[in-house]
Formats: sequence, C-alpha cells, structure tokens
Amino acid sequence: MAKFLFQEGNTYGNRFKKGYTPWNKGGTSWNKGTKGAMKPNKTSFKKGEMPEGSILFEKGFTPWNKGKKYLQIRGANHHNWKGGITEQNHRIRTSLEYTLWRTAVFIRDNYICQNCEQRGGILHVDHIKPFSLYPELRFAIDNGRTLCVDCHKIKTSDDMSLINKERSISKWL
Repeated sequence: MAKFLFQEGNTYGNRFKKGYTPWNKGGTSWNKGTKGAMKPNKTSFKKGEMPEGSILFEKGFTPWNKGKKYLQIRGANHHNWKGGITEQNHRIRTSLEYTLWRTAVFIRDNYICQNCEQRGGILHVDHIKPFSLYPELRFAIDNGRTLCVDCHKIKTSDDMSLINKERSISKWL
C-alpha cells in the first residue's frame, strides 16, 4: 500500500510528500475582510475573563433551577396532556397479564412472523384489532399474532389510517 502511494503518476502520493501544505493548514482565512462579529476586536471575550456586570455561569456556581422540575407546564398544563392515559397504558403494558399474553402468543406462533414467516430476530406481538379501539380484546390470545418489525410497521400504519377514518366519521354523526 505504501509503495502504491508514492509511485510516480499517483495523484494521492503527492499529498503526503515532505513540504506539502494540506488544504486546511496555512493559507488565508475564509472570513478575511468581513466586518462586525466575525472579526475579533477589543470588546471580544478573553480567555478566563467575564464581561463587567455579567451574571453568567461561574466555576463552582450551581444554577438555581438545577434538578428542579418546571411545574408551570406539568400535567394538565402541558400542551400534550391527554387526560392521564399514558399512565393507564404504561400500567397495562407492564402488567403481568400483558406479559403472559405476549408469551402465550409467541409460543402459539412458534416465534415465526405470521406475515412473512421470518423466524427469530426482533419480533413483536401485534393486536389484530387495535389496542385502543377494543379494550375488551386486549388480553385475548385470539386477538394477537407475531410479526417481525417490518411487517408490524406496515400493519400499524394501516391501523392508524383506520383509526383516523373512524374518528372522522364519528365527528359527523
């Protein structure tokens, strides 16, 4: 490899010869001649100095809000608040009943994707009828199937379009 780099006629070999200046070393500055903030001046910060009247961060100083929660936009005051359903979903999806349901579906399907028949890898258990629309079928083994990640993405996007259609129809009724 080294012989190849320094053979005559090789364009790469010229870059490594003694005395060659790389493109990013030396030369003129790209901002030469610019005005204002790009050029250093007398009011620029100097290393280790703070401007007068500044209350910026100092070494050893702990900010007043370190470790404190921003209470003004917490819970129901936050723009993404949906009535506390995240806690309910988290409780359901981390419950023993849900874990047993997932395991039972994996065992029934023999850890094989039911759509493309991929065995092993990263597999998900999918609710055939959506989790949010059919709460009574959340733990029904007949309502579950094993899907690989790619098949699950396709199925989930189809479910979302179905859910959005049902919501738009219910608005008009």
